[in-house]
Amino acid sequence: MEMATAMEVALEDLRYVAQVAQKELTRCKDLLVEYHEALGISMEEDWSDISSDMTKPRIALFQAKVEEMEAMVTTRSSTVVQLIRDCQELIDALRISVDASTTELSSSAGGIRNMDENDDTSLSNSDLDRRIMQSLIKDKDGNIIFFPFLKRTNVPVSVR
Repeated sequence: MEMATAMEVALEDLRYVAQVAQKELTRCKDLLVEYHEALGISMEEDWSDISSDMTKPRIALFQAKVEEMEAMVTTRSSTVVQLIRDCQELIDALRISVDASTTELSSSAGGIRNMDENDDTSLSNSDLDRRIMQSLIKDKDGNIIFFPFLKRTNVPVSVR
């Protein structure tokens, strides 16, 4: 009888350890899925299996992968924020004052932005800046193409 009780206690301890391990692996897997989706990359199948191996080394691998992916997301976020800041500084340096309601490049009507050509204040303080902004076209693949408006330059320039 004592042996049966001891085995039941040991079994309960094992169940508890397995439950804790399962919970941690589930937490890690959920974070990995979120980070992979945020980065737009697919997750390796190995990181979906959280039930076949619930040992401490496997949990440590999952935790290390979470830290790695978190660092990638953080780096990517910082890079994008810095690029946006750099772009804003360039816009400010060029004195282009952009009105959010008139700067959208639409995909309708061949991708050409609809804009009132007589509105000198809609995009910039400079006629040249305004004409450049009006020459931007977004193609069906999302690339922005600049169609020069000067007579000497007639070759479109693609900007990715």
